[in-house]
Amino acid sequence: MNTWLIPSQIASLCGSTVLVLVFASLFARDRKPHLALWAWCWALYALCFVLALTAGLFPEASTLPLAREFCLLASSLLLVAGGYAFVEGRQPRIWTAGALLCAIWVLLFRGGDSWLFLMPSYLFHALAAITTGIIILRQIDVYPLGRHLTGWTFILWGLHRANYPLLSTIPEIAPWGFLLGAYFSFAAAGGVILIHFSRTCDLAEENHRLSQTLLNAIADPLVLIGPDLRIRWSNQGARHLAPALETLPESHCFETWRNRSHPCEPCPARDSFASGTAAAMHLDTKDGRAWEVRSFPVPGSAPGQVSGVILHFENQTPKKENSRQAHLAALGELSAGVAHEINNPINGIINYAELLGDSLPKAGTEVDLARRIGHEAERIATIVRNLLSFARDSQDEKKPVLLCEILLDALVLVETQLRRHGVETLIDLPLDLPPVRVHPQQIQQVFLNLLSNALFALNEKFAAGAAGKHLEISAVLVEEQGQPRVRTCIFDRGTGIAAAHLDKAMNPFFTTKPSGKGTGLGLSISHGIVRDHGGRLTIESSQGEWTRVTLDLPCSAC
Repeated sequence: MNTWLIPSQIASLCGSTVLVLVFASLFARDRKPHLALWAWCWALYALCFVLALTAGLFPEASTLPLAREFCLLASSLLLVAGGYAFVEGRQPRIWTAGALLCAIWVLLFRGGDSWLFLMPSYLFHALAAITTGIIILRQIDVYPLGRHLTGWTFILWGLHRANYPLLSTIPEIAPWGFLLGAYFSFAAAGGVILIHFSRTCDLAEENHRLSQTLLNAIADPLVLIGPDLRIRWSNQGARHLAPALETLPESHCFETWRNRSHPCEPCPARDSFASGTAAAMHLDTKDGRAWEVRSFPVPGSAPGQVSGVILHFENQTPKKENSRQAHLAALGELSAGVAHEINNPINGIINYAELLGDSLPKAGTEVDLARRIGHEAERIATIVRNLLSFARDSQDEKKPVLLCEILLDALVLVETQLRRHGVETLIDLPLDLPPVRVHPQQIQQVFLNLLSNALFALNEKFAAGAAGKHLEISAVLVEEQGQPRVRTCIFDRGTGIAAAHLDKAMNPFFTTKPSGKGTGLGLSISHGIVRDHGGRLTIESSQGEWTRVTLDLPCSAC
């Protein structure tokens, strides 16, 4: 035996064994059929070197060369089968038939001429390598450079294997031929490993893009929180909710949502990390919206471990606003029912007062009392009519009306409260202002909201019966961009609004009133009504001193 052959075979055996381990470990991780086929392919290829080395040590064992050729044929069959599996195809049956014919040939010529004995298995292996190379070259989804290098390496390996039985007979060329064959085999195997990693990375990137697209398509904010309460990932909905996530993606959740330097209490994320179960809390963001925050634990690698927490934010603002509107509608129906019930006895009181007055002498205390009873009953009837107008869910078209009349009707409804709390009302409403085209009851609702807020601010600042509780109401005709508008101002010297809260004052559910004193919907609803009428509602204030609310509405001729 040539002195170079044994070290070369041992080196090839070691290299083949490494490839077996690599392909086996990749199959254990990815469970791809072509990886299993190639692992068995290289295992049989390594066994060929084991049998060759054993045959060199025991020349009298005639079955060892035969077993080696069978292993080479089986390895070749698995090599091309792995190539077809790589492209998710099935190996044609002709390959199995060809392997059987070659095995029969080897059996027939064992113990005879070595060239005839070796040639079928080498040619079959060469054809398998060339076919595998062609299969890889046809894969357009593989990176072009890697595809061409690996495919042509397989083809060159196959051409070399076809010529090696002849080259091995030339002593000067045989060592270099063996070395070249070993290089081609390991280079081809390394190429398919790199292609596998490339395809795996491309697939992972594609799956990542798909998952990002799907998660960003979800309008609700989603956030992944790490054990240190830092934000690891967020979808587009979360970045719309908190734009700071674009510039500070790894910030703490409590810094982003609450602008705090320490964790919130309660904290659903911490609860989920501690318990391994879902948790929930309510969150009001800076823009005045209300959110239901639910946390869902992400299992870790170890049993019972929580590697992260997914936070799901559900906007509760529309639900709360719809609920509030439903309550207002129910209240309106109740008010209408009560007003109708009051209206009948009030009309009776008015009629009886008139009858009583007519039956008494024209002068005297009794007739004056009857007149006062009738007057107060008329005031009650006016309040009832305004209540009915306010409660009515009117879908009529807008109509031209005098804004002063709507405002005076609203004042009638709150006059008793203003008088009881000692509020001095200064009214400057010119009667010659042009009409505005509006839904009267909707604008009346706006005025009632504004008057109610002013009364609350005055009562918060001044004690009962204290002087200085002034409420000023005025209206004037102005012109903006050539369009006449009626401008109404409601000015009070109450608690005022902090400068930091002015921009949020008309956000839904934002309120500076104590808990239970306000819903945060009055100004929001009023702002929406005025905007729908083509008008503008603005607020000016100095905290602790005064507030001025200005309502601009276009004249009906506009």
